Amino acid sequence: MAVKSKTKKKAASKPRKLTQKQELFCRYYTQNRALFGNATHSYAEAYGYDLDKLSRDDAVFEEWTDEQGQPAAETDSGEQLRSSSKRLCG
Repeated sequence: MAVKSKTKKKAASKPRKLTQKQELFCRYYTQNRALFGNATHSYAEAYGYDLDKLSRDDAVFEEWTDEQGQPAAETDSGEQLRSSSKRLCG
């Protein structure tokens, strides 16, 4: 007699479409010779931030959110950013 699994299978979610800025960030991060692998500079370039002019006091920081629009869990390392950019950028 076969034993049935009681775990539910997750429904396959549709791939999210990237915004133009997200797509640009991915291209800078993965393909731009000067910015390759540098998430901070790739983000600043894609979103139009001048890092030389920004200070911590007047900078506007956007939170990363998950698929439901909830703030993503914070980590002490850049692992969340790296895994997010790999997932988004391929």
